[in-house]
Amino acid sequence: MSRQRRALPWEKVDKQYIFDGPDGKVTLADLFEQRSQLIVYHFMFPPEDDEGCPSCSFWADTFNASSIHIPHRDVSFVVSSRAPLAKSEPFKQ
Repeated sequence: MSRQRRALPWEKVDKQYIFDGPDGKVTLADLFEQRSQLIVYHFMFPPEDDEGCPSCSFWADTFNASSIHIPHRDVSFVVSSRAPLAKSEPFKQ
């Protein structure tokens, strides 16, 4: 599977994506944090809801355990959601 993933075509991103982060606005390029790869996990949390997806919440419980390993492989990891940052802040714990 890794070989197949590496063989996928590269796509140039011309659009300027801006995200609300804990320290303010950041671009897609900023999310890489000077690393060569980026994993983006979409946490399904619609802005109108008070809770995130139960399955996403389950997987989010494992994020901290992998946080030491991911940067050692030249990878940054971010979680994105459509919910406003203030609404998702309690789930950051």
